[in-house]
Amino acid sequence: ICRPRSPDMSAEDTSIGARKFSTDDITAPDYVDPEDAQQIQQWIENVLDVEIEDGDLFDALKSGILLCRLLNQIQPHSCKYKESKIAFVQRENVMHWIEGCKQIGLPEEDTCDVSDLFERQRVSAVVKQIFALNTKAREIGFKGPFLEDSKQSSHIEVAPAALQHHETQI
Repeated sequence: ICRPRSPDMSAEDTSIGARKFSTDDITAPDYVDPEDAQQIQQWIENVLDVEIEDGDLFDALKSGILLCRLLNQIQPHSCKYKESKIAFVQRENVMHWIEGCKQIGLPEEDTCDVSDLFERQRVSAVVKQIFALNTKAREIGFKGPFLEDSKQSSHIEVAPAALQHHETQI
């Protein structure tokens, strides 16, 4: 709903209910919990029986190949992809993964956009989709492993005092 700005509102904020919005809201940096990223990487490695080389997980996922292979493990033949270094083909792979997730029942609100991963606009949305895919995989009868299994098999022990939520900027 669009409303005309009242004279007492500045150009930078508008008020909807008790929440004030500003231009900072649309330019806020995207955050991903590093533990979530590590857990996702371990899950993908376990499901696909591969090792993702050191570096940025999202760089490894950008081609869409690992994501399509992951989806095909969960639901065979649900995601077609091509191996290529051409950006257009990689974007298509990511698009096929997103569409494949929808076809197995992932709701629209749990899916990301191609640009969220490929252009790193909202990598947190990619994380959300992967977690939602894990849940859907269990629902449709995938035998695992699951993200929870990856977390349990981690060799990192955290002291109770250190269990605070930390986020890193991507």
